[in-house]
Amino acid sequence: MTFMADAAYEYQVGGSLPANAPTYVKRQTDDFFYQALKGGLFCYVLNSRQMGKSSLKVQTIQRLQAEGVACAAIDLTRIGVTDMEPEQWYSSVIDSIISSLDLYETFDLYRWWDEHRLLSFVRRFDKFIEEVLLVAIPQPIVIFIDEIDSVLSFTFRHDFFAFIRECYNRRAEKPAYQRLTFALLGVTTPSDLMQDKQRTPFNVGCSIDLMGFQLEEVQPLVQGLAAKSSHPEALMQAVLDWTGGQPFLTQKVCKLILQAEDDVPAGQEAPWVEALVQARVIQNWEAQDIPEHLKTIRDRLLLSGEQRTGRLLGLCQQIVQQGELVAEDSPEQVELRLTGLVVKREGKLRIYNRIYAEVFNLVWLERQLAKLRPYGEALTAWERSEHQESWLLRGQALDKAQQWAAGKSLSDQDYQFLRASEELDRREVEQKLQAQEQANQILTTARQKAEQELADALRQRRRIRTSSFATAGVALAVAVAALGFTADQWQRNRLQIAKTEIERTSLSSEQLFASGKPILALRDSLQAGQQLQQLDPTVRGQEDIQVRVTAALFQAVYGVSERNSLNGHQTEIKSVSFSPDGKTIASASGDNTIKLWNVEDGSELRTLAGHQAKVWSVSFSPDGQTIASASNDNTIKLWNVADGSELRTLSEHQDEIYSVSFSPDGQTIASARWGQHPQIVECCRWHRTAHPHGASG
Repeated sequence: MTFMADAAYEYQVGGSLPANAPTYVKRQTDDFFYQALKGGLFCYVLNSRQMGKSSLKVQTIQRLQAEGVACAAIDLTRIGVTDMEPEQWYSSVIDSIISSLDLYETFDLYRWWDEHRLLSFVRRFDKFIEEVLLVAIPQPIVIFIDEIDSVLSFTFRHDFFAFIRECYNRRAEKPAYQRLTFALLGVTTPSDLMQDKQRTPFNVGCSIDLMGFQLEEVQPLVQGLAAKSSHPEALMQAVLDWTGGQPFLTQKVCKLILQAEDDVPAGQEAPWVEALVQARVIQNWEAQDIPEHLKTIRDRLLLSGEQRTGRLLGLCQQIVQQGELVAEDSPEQVELRLTGLVVKREGKLRIYNRIYAEVFNLVWLERQLAKLRPYGEALTAWERSEHQESWLLRGQALDKAQQWAAGKSLSDQDYQFLRASEELDRREVEQKLQAQEQANQILTTARQKAEQELADALRQRRRIRTSSFATAGVALAVAVAALGFTADQWQRNRLQIAKTEIERTSLSSEQLFASGKPILALRDSLQAGQQLQQLDPTVRGQEDIQVRVTAALFQAVYGVSERNSLNGHQTEIKSVSFSPDGKTIASASGDNTIKLWNVEDGSELRTLAGHQAKVWSVSFSPDGQTIASASNDNTIKLWNVADGSELRTLSEHQDEIYSVSFSPDGQTIASARWGQHPQIVECCRWHRTAHPHGASG
């Protein structure tokens, strides 16, 4: 096809295109939307911003009106989106309908509204539709409600959308409602329209998907490019290669081409467009993004709350790293699609186009995630140090990181760092518990010995007092005095040697504790306590040395805070695991059970019983909803964390299983068994929407 150059051709960037706009691109969606509404179907066009929803509405209204259909258009942003009272809002909606259908001459809104003041606002709207609108307009009626996402913060929206759904349900009983159709447009999902758990969700209507421009559809845009190129089709293809057919960007790049001073050389369309896009769109994009488009995507990613932002950035990071991701229509994926950054094609999520990929690249995503992560600096240092344990998280820092990461789709580096931190924290907790137990035993033994020595001394004193042999008593006193002088001299020498060694060990414990190494401090304080216990009671009773050792021991034992002591298993504990949100601990025991514990108060939540032999390993799924356990009974069991029910038993292994672990995305389970070849690791595939389907070797 040959095009004549048109110097007056104008591309429109942003806003609704007029009904007669020469640059309007008619897509396959246009006909589907028109036919669906003409056939009386409730429809909703829910997509990201600047995809042409409002322009589609304008074109469809024109086509329907030409067929005799009465169309009312309501733009909710014109009614108001802040500080609106229900009465103002409902009356404004009715006023918009009256204005669109020219009913002012036959209907007095103010008088009618006052006459029905005893009714609720939604009931007044109900009566207006049935007793006014459907009576005054005999032909089919389509009410377009645009920008519906602007009212998602209003609590009374549940009543409004419930009423729209009720209009659809009334068709079976009242034929007049068969003439009434609604079309909803906005940046949201049907589930967001009604989130009141006491109501049935908004579940009526036909979804209209807006796809990007295809080459065979964009002939109206190609016509304008003839002014800059002798091969406008090739130039248009180069534009689509960068925009992916995204309506706003396609119009913008076409306009930039017309504004360029030089013409496009024949055969150089692709590199010429690339240079233009890099210079006028991508480079310094935040300053050149007028009207705003890229910043709209950025803000929807970053200004949705820390938890949601982290999930969206993490999910986007996976898509960028892997090139694509299986589309699951999860809330996170749907929300990411509504930003406009990604698109669902052939069952996969991909970055929408090359411009988005250049702007929101991996470096940008990493930078934004680093701002959110409470452990960003530690993660960077850990990677640079080639995974040295000194940079891993412990204690409260780890708890904070786990709470932040809960429910997010994070990168592999995040999961590796958090898992390594959890493992180190677990080891140190175990060491601390063992050391505390040993310290308690030492203190108990010391107390028992002291009590026994005191009792022996009292009994000896009573025997001496009751002696009836005065002469023997005098002789004994003289002998004791002589021995006492010799023993005292010997004890002083021995005490000096013991003091030097014990004080050195106690000092080491104090220095280690002060330098932030409580576990090593506990080790040296225990050694000092053991050295003290080896001395005889007389030397051990010296106040100064006893105070020094006891102070070091108590500082090390109680300076490392213990949250809770979890007691309940009947035999040894083989494995423990924290839930991703850090609020629950799962423990696996030789008593064939798994127990779940509340981290805050140490209470036992529930016991998971089902294995026939020792349970060696337990692991939480990344979303915290499932637990996998490995046992000597040659099985892996999957458990529902919420109620403790057994979901599935994997019995493909022929030998005892000693370890099990979820992959970071929660889709795969790895298990280690003991058999003829103990180095073998076997994997089981598990889908969220279905139970695991077995081992894959």
